[in-house]
This record gives sequence, C-alpha cells and structure tokens, in this order.
Amino acid sequence: MLLDVPFLPHAGYLDFLAENAQELESVHFSLYSDLLADARPALERRDALEIAEMLGRIVGPDKYLLLNAAFHGEAHYHDRERMRSVANLLRLLLEGAEVRGLIWVDAYLLRALHDVAPALCAHLEAVPGVNRLLDHEDKVTALLGFVRECGFKQPSRVILDRSLNRRPTELRRVREALRRRHPDLRVGLLANEGCLPHCPHKPSHDALIALGHLSGHAERTFALNRDFGCIRSVLEKPERLFSSPFLRPEDLDKVEDCADLIKICGRNNGGPAFLRRAVTAYLDRSYDGNLLDLLDTLGEFADRYDVPNASLPANFYDQLTLCHGMCGLSESGCERCAALFRAHARLRPNPTLRPMPREDA
Repeated sequence: MLLDVPFLPHAGYLDFLAENAQELESVHFSLYSDLLADARPALERRDALEIAEMLGRIVGPDKYLLLNAAFHGEAHYHDRERMRSVANLLRLLLEGAEVRGLIWVDAYLLRALHDVAPALCAHLEAVPGVNRLLDHEDKVTALLGFVRECGFKQPSRVILDRSLNRRPTELRRVREALRRRHPDLRVGLLANEGCLPHCPHKPSHDALIALGHLSGHAERTFALNRDFGCIRSVLEKPERLFSSPFLRPEDLDKVEDCADLIKICGRNNGGPAFLRRAVTAYLDRSYDGNLLDLLDTLGEFADRYDVPNASLPANFYDQLTLCHGMCGLSESGCERCAALFRAHARLRPNPTLRPMPREDA
C-alpha cells in the first residue's frame, strides 16, 4: 500500500518527500489562508505562489488541496468576488503545480465554487474528506452523486471513517460493496489519528475550528478539550488511549486486503520532525519508540505517558478488534484497554500535556 501524507512548505521536508516519492500515492496540503480554510487551526500564513512553486517540485505523487473546513462564513458563499478569488487560486494550483483536486467537507462551498467557475471545477476532483465519516457504502455513493451534481470531476479515491479500523468485519463488507458499486474508486484508511471512538465532541470541535478561521474569532479548542472534551476523558481514564481506532505501523498487514492506500496526518503536530518520524515508521511498518510520538491527537499525551511500541503484544490489533465498546456500561464491561494500559504504559516523570503550537488559550 502506498501512503497519502501531509505536505509542509519546508525545504528539508520537501527533500524527504522527494526521496520517498515512489512510496507515496499523494500529498495533501493547506494554503495557510482563511480564504481557503481547512480543518486545522491556522497557525501561520504562507504565500500561495511560494506553496505552488514548492508543490511543483514534487514529481510523482498526486496533490490535493485541503479545503475541508466544516463551514465558511454565511456571507462568503454569496460573495461572488470572494468565490472568484478562491477559483483563481485553484486555477493557479491546477496550472502551476498540477494539483489533482480538492478535499472538501462543506457541501455549500462546492455549489458556490461551481457557480462562479464551472469550467475550472470540471478539471478538479472533489474528494469527500475523512471528516464526512464515511462508514457505509451508501454515504460514499450519495457524496459521489453530489460531486457529479456540482460539476466537479469524480474523485479517484476516498478515505473511510477511522472507526472502521477497529471493525474489520464491517470494513471488509464496506470495501466489497464499494468494489461492486464503484470499481475504479481507490479506498484508503486513516492510520494515526483517532481520538475517542466515535468521539462525542467531534462535531462541535470541527465547528469550532471552522469558526476560528472567521474574522473576530480565536482558536482555543485545546483548552476547551482539556477542560470539557476528549482530553479530559483520557486524563480521567488514560486506558482510553488504547480504545482510539488508530493503526500501528506493525498492523497494516491486518487491513491490506481492505485498503489501497494509508493516510498519515499530523500537519500541526510538531512540524517536519513529527511527520518524518511518522511517515518513516509507516513506510517501515515498525517503530521502536513511544507509540504516542506517531499519533495525531493522542500525541498531546506523549509528554505524559510512555507507551513503548515494541513492547506491545503481537496480537494487539486482534485483541482490540474483539472489543464490544461496552466499557463502563455494564459490570461485565470489557477490560482489554485497561489491562493493556497497566501492562505497557508508564506515567512520565513530571508529566505534562503537549498543547497545540502557538495556540492562544
């Protein structure tokens, strides 16, 4: 399986991507612009021409722009001049960097873009983002139909919801259904991000990140999650680290018959150093270090807990896919995650949390 990995506009990391280009199916990237907001906090600004020039030096992997914020300002959809400015940036990326398409979550945005630039949209794939939670073939089919309605090029691939990583029977059923319905569609899985299983905070979290891109609003979701959300849940019951539906590098063979590619994420988690480490581990399918140092979201706990990846049992994936999700809901609740945590996780001396860089919280 090839990888889909983040692009960062850093020269050394660009060289790293070039060295591993044959192992990469695609790269996904942000323009670091509120005009083209994505699903991560905007921690810096970059010039679009600079990013297009750097992307143009990546030969081989496909390139996808992250235009996957949960929503945009209501007035933005009706602002045709703003939409034309977005279209002009998309045209620059298409012509200057051979970008294949965009990754979207906000359906209103697709319509608004098509209304101002239908000819351009016909040349760009509109790939439903992983935050559309594609855990059933009917969801995929519905979104492919919507892409067609909006005049965009049909996507060549989708990334299924991370919850399927720990539901192998359902994953295989969905994969086979998609092979029958859409035989040319490549299917991927998100390996190193999971948060809580079916995280109850995700809709609000994604919305608040999108709100933070709008003028007059600040990004403070780390503090919110620490005080009321998923970070608090893990702090109160740290065994939940193991209930998160990530895939270890060593366990990619468990899903090889169900996936055509593996997505690695973590653009805002430690910069190029984090991504080099994570991408290398998944290319090698092994990692000898703290498992949390590979994971987005759960990486916030890497300075608090040490989970030596090499010490985890060979049947780690098999143990956790037998879980019925009834932790705490009955006296006979599953204890697998708690037992693994007691056996393999250690609280660090002077434990801390690793906050998002430069967050104003």
